[in-house]
Amino acid sequence: MPVWSDRRASESVAGLSARPRLQLRELVDGALHRLILTGELDAVSCGELEAVIFALFKGGTRWLVLDLSGLTFIDLCGLRMVLLARELCEW
Repeated sequence: MPVWSDRRASESVAGLSARPRLQLRELVDGALHRLILTGELDAVSCGELEAVIFALFKGGTRWLVLDLSGLTFIDLCGLRMVLLARELCEW
């Protein structure tokens, strides 16, 4: 089972705890791919998810489930990635 995770160092600001990093885990069941996202999906981490989504669809994936239940934050860039995945599934 492939696992992708963000390898950036934790970001911290004086007096604040480190931000949760985006982590991606892929579960495959036949033709169905499930990406489990945890942490924050924002402008900083969208590029990583976009690269994984495009790699999956370039490899022939047509059934994708995005499990967003582990996200602690999502911004407009993250929502754009969700819509992108939906559009690619409809192709």
